[in-house]
Amino acid sequence: MEKITLDVVYTLAGIGSSSGLYFDHDRLFVISDNASVLYRYVPKDDTVSQIPLYAAAVCENIPKKDKPDLEALAFHDGLLYAFGSGSTFKRNRLFCIDVKTESVTSHDLTLLYQRMRTVSGIDVHNFNIEGGFWANGNWFLFQRGNGNLAKNGFFSIDDLFHTSATVVFYEMELPDINGFGSGFTDAVMVDGDCWFLASAENSASTYDDGDVAGSAIGRLNLETGKLTDFTIISDDHKFEGLSFYASGLGSVSFLLCEDNDSDVLEARIYELKISH
Repeated sequence: MEKITLDVVYTLAGIGSSSGLYFDHDRLFVISDNASVLYRYVPKDDTVSQIPLYAAAVCENIPKKDKPDLEALAFHDGLLYAFGSGSTFKRNRLFCIDVKTESVTSHDLTLLYQRMRTVSGIDVHNFNIEGGFWANGNWFLFQRGNGNLAKNGFFSIDDLFHTSATVVFYEMELPDINGFGSGFTDAVMVDGDCWFLASAENSASTYDDGDVAGSAIGRLNLETGKLTDFTIISDDHKFEGLSFYASGLGSVSFLLCEDNDSDVLEARIYELKISH
């Protein structure tokens, strides 16, 4: 990577702990790991609205032990898929949102997550899905190795809802960030390239947060599981959401969101531009 710029482009009031995002031409969809709603931001009007995902007495700033921990937001065939991390038994839900009608369906991924743990050898204390996308007829879900096992990798799944789905796990080693082990926090496919975010914290837990050590952007080959790029983009931000934004001659831009691990209801959205 020759040149990287990182700038705040939107500040969204009312959203805390943003964990995933998807840019859809004139709309930006955002999830929070401690909320039970999908946020919709319209840049033209500078307005934020909510799409409820399920009925709940508390919809935002949900206590840590009860939160759905939505960590991955992906688009496929007219639907947005919001995945729970699976890091506790309360975090196994998948919400599918029709971007036209805004109707929502909910699915329990407990059996799929159990199978993914069995295939990968990752126990319940280390399992932590943080990113994903659909490509080439398969779902790719990314495991953040921020538990004591420190096992990073990605799953290839040909069907999220069928009990006989083919599940394959590819373990990966990621470089350290400022002396701390890093883990996947999101990924997206752009023109055949798999781009991903990774972050590092001074913690060995999928449940408890630690001091932020930085974030990086990288690329990998899905067929070989080999890294082709890994560049630190911040020493003090934990970027957790990645969406394609725009491309030009010799450049590609992404939108990023960060999890500030606080009760502050404000989300800063960054543009990361990479020039080749």
